Amino acid sequence: MNDLARKVYVRVNATFGTDGSISPEVIEWEDGTQYQVDRVLDVRRAASMRAGGSGIRYQVRVVWDTPEGQPAYAVSYVWREDDNKWFVEAKN
Repeated sequence: MNDLARKVYVRVNATFGTDGSISPEVIEWEDGTQYQVDRVLDVRRAASMRAGGSGIRYQVRVVWDTPEGQPAYAVSYVWREDDNKWFVEAKN
């Protein structure tokens, strides 16, 4: 395993389209914090070079409320493995 990142399995609420597509809607971090997926920017088969593993990689924009009540955004990746488990790369 790479020292740059660790693989963290997360809960994901997803929408299943009539065309068979899967779109993540909410990502729940290991501490229970939930991040709303504001937009799916890209979907492709790819490997996680930092944490190991591969699958369908979703580039997503997530949104959350700051302590001041303002929305904050970040672009991140979440992977869906072939066994339908979801993971993210986390800093060590």
